Amino acid sequence: MSKDGYTSVEVESFHFIPRYPGDDSPFLLAMNMVWERKAKYSSALKDFCKSHVPFAGDGSDNDYWLDLQTGLIKSIRWEESDHPDDAILIAPSFYEFCTHLQAGSR
Repeated sequence: MSKDGYTSVEVESFHFIPRYPGDDSPFLLAMNMVWERKAKYSSALKDFCKSHVPFAGDGSDNDYWLDLQTGLIKSIRWEESDHPDDAILIAPSFYEFCTHLQAGSR
C-alpha cells in the first residue's frame, strides 16, 4: 500500500477491443477473448464475468476488471485464489486507476 492509499500494482498492457471478428494483435489480448476464456474457468467466474469486464493485465495472467455496477477496479490474483469473492480492490474508479499509473519498473 502506498502513502496515498493505493495498492501498488503492475500493468503490462491494456486489452484491445476488436474492430471486426477475428481482429488480432501480435502483442495485445482482445478484451472479449480474455472475458470468454476466464468465464470458462468456473461457474463463479462465469457469474463474475456477467458484471465485470477485463480491461488490462499484469503479465502474469492476472487481469484488472471494471465492475459494471459500481465502477470499482478489481484484480483476481490467480496464484492466490481463483474465486471472484477474493478479488482485490485496486481503485475506486477507472479514472482513479488511470490517473495514478506511473511509468517505471520494480
